[in-house]
Amino acid sequence: MAIKKLLNDEIKMRQKTNLVQSKKFSEMIENAVRNYQNNLITSAEVIEELIRLAKEIKDADRKGHDLGLDFR
Repeated sequence: MAIKKLLNDEIKMRQKTNLVQSKKFSEMIENAVRNYQNNLITSAEVIEELIRLAKEIKDADRKGHDLGLDFR
């Protein structure tokens, strides 16, 4: 899944500056994929979960920027 790789790459960049946040996002990805692999959710639902996670990452960036923080 390309979106999973993109999210994992983004999370790896965050590990250097926000370990707690990166761990939270990693766990969210793993839970979504595990639920999909266990047939608890459909492929469309796992994609929705990953998109929701991407939006949460974007929101976290926006909040940090509003506070004058930059993780890059």
